[in-house]
Amino acid sequence: MGRDVLNEFVANKSNLKTIQLCLCTLGNGGTGIITSALRSCTNLDSIFLLGCDVDDDIIVDFVAGIRGLHRLRILGFTELGNNNFGNFGRVGFEALAKLLRDPNGNLCHLHFNGNNRIDDDCAIILANALKGNNKLESLDLSRNNTITGR
Repeated sequence: MGRDVLNEFVANKSNLKTIQLCLCTLGNGGTGIITSALRSCTNLDSIFLLGCDVDDDIIVDFVAGIRGLHRLRILGFTELGNNNFGNFGRVGFEALAKLLRDPNGNLCHLHFNGNNRIDDDCAIILANALKGNNKLESLDLSRNNTITGR
């Protein structure tokens, strides 16, 4: 069912402004379909992944799908590290850092709340990516217990 809906968005060049994926399993080919759908939704200003099973490879593919969506202002990743599927960590954050460094990007709000696998190394990657970013207005890193601030 979900694949049919996303394929319909691709076919119709949807005017969607917000996509929220909640408790989705994005492996087994799901990432490719979502990436294609995201590329077609050029009016997107908000994307939220809530409790989805993701790992670094999925995040890298996801970022490839949203690169070039210059209207995207809000990106949220909530409760992604509370499963046993994979590890959303350093490689995924390196991919996200590229979005933050993109001079044509317009991300204003970035949410990473409740992702227990985000650690100090991920926080450092994020901090370094933000050095030259003058568009981000809010950053939520709450409930990331593995960030120790060393």
